[in-house]
Amino acid sequence: MSALTVFDLLQFQGGRLTREQYIGVLGQEYHLSRAAPANLRAAADRLASLSAGKSARHQKVSDWLRKHASEEDGHFIWALQDLNDLGVKVPPPQTYETTSLLVTVQSIATSTAPYRILGLSDVVEHFAPTLKVETLLPEGIGEASRFIGRHSKVDVQHAKEVDEAIGWLSDKEQGEVRATAKVFESLFRNFLLAAARSGHQKSRL
Repeated sequence: MSALTVFDLLQFQGGRLTREQYIGVLGQEYHLSRAAPANLRAAADRLASLSAGKSARHQKVSDWLRKHASEEDGHFIWALQDLNDLGVKVPPPQTYETTSLLVTVQSIATSTAPYRILGLSDVVEHFAPTLKVETLLPEGIGEASRFIGRHSKVDVQHAKEVDEAIGWLSDKEQGEVRATAKVFESLFRNFLLAAARSGHQKSRL
């Protein structure tokens, strides 16, 4: 499956994030990453329950989702540490766009086709490696680059694993994942742009 990326859709492409934009993005990534392990486990449990003794392919995907959830545990702490270093002691509330993205993820994770959560994994795991920390993040932030910097590296392998997991599904199911990825690509784009705007809005309060 070809990599999906929304990087070319971001308004700040080719330039650095401002400090305010960066704080906004970190704040919303905090919420997304905090919810991610639970959503992955919910999808894994739902898929295992639906396919118990019926589909070795689905069981394999379920096992991978559970493994991936354990790898994502605690990543929100990186965002929290970065925010603290930038002087933000309490994470900002979710934007409407963050809530919309999370509601969609939760709905898919508990649906009759929970493997479609791989559509989100496809988008986000291929997105992070496209980020160039040295040219994207604001200057003068010290060590406050943990969340994006670490994901830009670890998600190289995660992207390969997502591609492999999608390949375990039937052709029909892969088509469903691709369609879901398109939905998530739009939601994730809106999530990022709203996150960046939210930092500016907070700075004017």
